[in-house]
Amino acid sequence: MLKPYSYDDFEQSVEKIKINKRLETLEEDFIFIKIDSKQVKLNLSTITYIESMKDYVKIYSEEREVPYIPLMTLKKLSEMLNDNYLQINRSQIVNFKKIDSFGKNHLTIKKKEFSISEKYRIEFDIKKQSLTN
Repeated sequence: MLKPYSYDDFEQSVEKIKINKRLETLEEDFIFIKIDSKQVKLNLSTITYIESMKDYVKIYSEEREVPYIPLMTLKKLSEMLNDNYLQINRSQIVNFKKIDSFGKNHLTIKKKEFSISEKYRIEFDIKKQSLTN
């Protein structure tokens, strides 16, 4: 956009940005994970937390009582997740939007308490500050 620009040009540019943001959000709304011999679509917004089990992970979701357990490392899965997810210790990742309460060294999601390790506390504090301001 070149100066001087009219209000209509400005409005069109803002609308383009809004549309692009919505498309980015839609693209990041789900992932596919391999369970047994099939690919299962998993909505990212429904994941509450993830636990590591060596070469497998347990993905706890609001959609199911039983967790998904794909053959995948925590590191590999974390690369597929969006900014709503935060690793809080060596073996757990939580959905920041699902946190019910938190303290200095712990947080709670649906009455389950998680500990935040010293290594990951700085990143947690930064994320917490950005949301509480």
